[in-house]
Amino acid sequence: MKALYYDPETARFISRDPYGGDLGNPISQNFYAYANGDPINFADPSGSFAETALDVGSLGLSMYDFYNDPSWGNGGYLAWDVAATFLPFIPGSWAGKVGKSLSNVGNYLAKKVPNQVTPGIRQLTGQYVDDLGRVQPNATVFSLLYSL
Repeated sequence: MKALYYDPETARFISRDPYGGDLGNPISQNFYAYANGDPINFADPSGSFAETALDVGSLGLSMYDFYNDPSWGNGGYLAWDVAATFLPFIPGSWAGKVGKSLSNVGNYLAKKVPNQVTPGIRQLTGQYVDDLGRVQPNATVFSLLYSL
């Protein structure tokens, strides 16, 4: 809601809504009201939300992807973006694509990290790091049992 500035002390918007209003809807003529005074059922008609811009951008990318690879998956993303562009507060396929990318990064790291860590642990077995940060051979491992 960067198009309007809100004063929490007066519980009112202190800047004019960039949407000029609709002559057929007198409530929309109040330039300091948000979503016709009913933000539960209406969205900002000016389209000042960043989410709408993300949906339009995602729609363009989905159209490009479907044009280059007309698969069921790309068709599903395209349909999702068409619906999200016209329905307020519904994230487009960009949300799913970001989640999928993060999942792919997590899977990649899950496969690579054990391969990098395990040899290092094997190499340090029987050794310890002294107070100066040097690796010393012949570590002695001991444990204490505590009971209440």
